[in-house]
Amino acid sequence: MATVLKTGYAVYPSVKMKELKTNSKTGKKELVFLKELLFGDYIKPYIVDNAYETVTVTEGKNEEEVEYIKVKCRGADGYIKASDMQANRILEVNFIDVGQGDGCHIVTPDDKHFLIDSGGSDNMYRFLKWRFNLTNKKKCSIPFTVVMSHSDTDHYLGFGKIFGSQTDESEPQFSISKIYHNGMIEASGSEVDALGTVVTQDDCKYITDLCDTNDDYENRIQSGVKRGYYITTLTKSSAPKEALRLGSAPIYDKKDMKMEIVGPVAETIEGKDALVVFGNNKGKTKNGHSVVVRLTIGHLRLLLGGDLNTESEYHLLHHFSGVDIAAIKTRLKDKSIPDDERQALTWQLDEAIVKA
Repeated sequence: MATVLKTGYAVYPSVKMKELKTNSKTGKKELVFLKELLFGDYIKPYIVDNAYETVTVTEGKNEEEVEYIKVKCRGADGYIKASDMQANRILEVNFIDVGQGDGCHIVTPDDKHFLIDSGGSDNMYRFLKWRFNLTNKKKCSIPFTVVMSHSDTDHYLGFGKIFGSQTDESEPQFSISKIYHNGMIEASGSEVDALGTVVTQDDCKYITDLCDTNDDYENRIQSGVKRGYYITTLTKSSAPKEALRLGSAPIYDKKDMKMEIVGPVAETIEGKDALVVFGNNKGKTKNGHSVVVRLTIGHLRLLLGGDLNTESEYHLLHHFSGVDIAAIKTRLKDKSIPDDERQALTWQLDEAIVKA
């Protein structure tokens, strides 16, 4: 006996849902196209006495009898074949048009919700308000885990309205369970030291006082630093704040799906984790140390890279391959090097990238 699903999801790539009508010429009941269901659409079948409510119609040139089950989907009743419905929910990834920067909403197969960056406007807020039908109700029951990849306004400022709505009863209420960041809680100021304490070792500068825990974050914002937009946005939510970098535990790991952290990559300076300063430049440093999330489900891999730049990409490639990518790139710019050396360097670069 086939399993009766109380809920199901449309199979890949899409499903034609039909409605039952009486043919005015023949007087026969037949199924005609009603609407297209997309892969993963939620379906609620009608069940009577632990069995699907069905209808059988004749189809095709040979007038074969075909059984359909009655379902509700996308606000309408209709009919689909039982084989058009699967038991497992799919991974949902929504990339939001936020104008500039990034905005991503992820729903795992077991209904965990992640927001990775928000852009600089209220586009993410308006998407969530639409997605959860909050026009006429004021509370979204879903708890969100937030990843703010780095402290550029075009990647985080849109969270201000989402976080702020938690205390504004005139707006929809969103529940934030945790906020992840890259460890650098940026204060107001144009110099690199706005990202944290700068130390120098072996002619390189590093940011050392990373805010790994919520206590570290609280100490940072209470230390007298001049608060800018970043800290102001973070303080709108009471959710605990925690840093992510290579070596952190995956932020999701269940069955065949994992969301693991592959950047930023820290070094040990004065006995503590520290992030290298890129080009003595604040912008390059905070962008270059974006939280990088690698999502894997089955055979699919998705890389969410924040705002990585050339310097940071070389830094990551160097770490994962052991090859000084920047040095090879610099050498290859020399037009006078022999062809055999150029070929060897190009091969070494390709091998390093594959290894990384």
